[in-house]
Formats: sequence, structure tokens, C-alpha cells
Amino acid sequence: MKEQIKAYIEAILPDLISLRREIHKNPELSNKELETSRLIKEKLMENGIEASTISSGLGVTALIEGAKKGKTVATIYIPQSYMVQPW
Repeated sequence: MKEQIKAYIEAILPDLISLRREIHKNPELSNKELETSRLIKEKLMENGIEASTISSGLGVTALIEGAKKGKTVATIYIPQSYMVQPW
């Protein structure tokens, strides 16, 4: 399983880097990241991930479900202040 995850990440890494570069090419003021939120939602949905913009328009929620029903494995919240670290 670990190797499968690693291979998947390596396969999508170029797309993730491209997305990061696109976002950084078009910076938005703090608490006004409407285009960034729209772009992230669009990319998630293009990949079959259910996503919606939160009411303020400044964030996205997404739901990734496994093949089996069960408990929630992870809930992720990433404050905007953590998003400034380089890859």
C-alpha cells in the first residue's frame, strides 16, 4: 500500500506543481482568495472529488469516500497562514 501511495503521488506531482505555480502567478490579497478557491474546487471536481465552496467563497470543502462505508478517517483543515511554505 505504501508503494502504491508513493507511486500515485509521483504520478500527480507535476500537476500539483503546475497548480501551485498557477496560483502563485496570480496572487490575491489575504482574505480575498476567491479565484484561488474557485481554481482548487475546479481541480478537485475534475478529478472526481465532490467539492463545494464555503459560504464566504474563501475556502473549499471536499469529500473523498472509500469503497466501503465506515468511520471518518481524516478531517483536514489547513489555515491560510500555513500555505506560504515553498514545496
